[in-house]
Amino acid sequence: QGINAEYMGIMKAHSVGIPSSIIRPGYIVGHSKNGVTNTDDFLWRLIKGCVQLGYVPRMKNAVNMCPVDYVSRCILRVAQRQESFGKVFHMANPHSFSFDNFFSQLSVYGWPVQSVDYLEWRDRLMKHAGTEQDSALFPLLHFVLDDLPTRSRAPLLSASNTQEAIEGTDIICPQIAKVMGLYLSNLVKAGFLPPPTNQGERSLPIVTGVA
Repeated sequence: QGINAEYMGIMKAHSVGIPSSIIRPGYIVGHSKNGVTNTDDFLWRLIKGCVQLGYVPRMKNAVNMCPVDYVSRCILRVAQRQESFGKVFHMANPHSFSFDNFFSQLSVYGWPVQSVDYLEWRDRLMKHAGTEQDSALFPLLHFVLDDLPTRSRAPLLSASNTQEAIEGTDIICPQIAKVMGLYLSNLVKAGFLPPPTNQGERSLPIVTGVA
């Protein structure tokens, strides 16, 4: 229904002479150079909720995270090309990254969390949320408790149009594993996450500027 509405919108725009395209990014996360990111975001609430709980769920699903600077440059590039009009542009990070990879970054940087099966994690979260309403996941319980591995599974979509549009430019999507430290460091600086208490494989990078 949503996709049909998108195409109908494009057709209507074309009929009145307005050039248009459809752009579909994945999860848009913070800037890849300074790590500044939005704290009121599903993925970061998920991270904070796991830190509060002390457990992370095992989830092999791919998570398509694209830094905002990459997305904005792609959009600008698409908008500047006449051959883009009437096409659909999916934005996918070409570097494989799963929810398991995402959650593992907490241990890498020193947060004491334990990886458990999703059902055990869900049960622990239900008990925690029943007594601690300050959980970052409290507003999202209806989503995360209702088979999160299935609900967060995204279809594989072709990003060929986007790749064609940025070919020959310096627009490159960073590997999320290489910028996670910046994101986590900014979340600590902003007071959204508590500092890690363990000695991890890596230390959080020092960030400057506005968090």
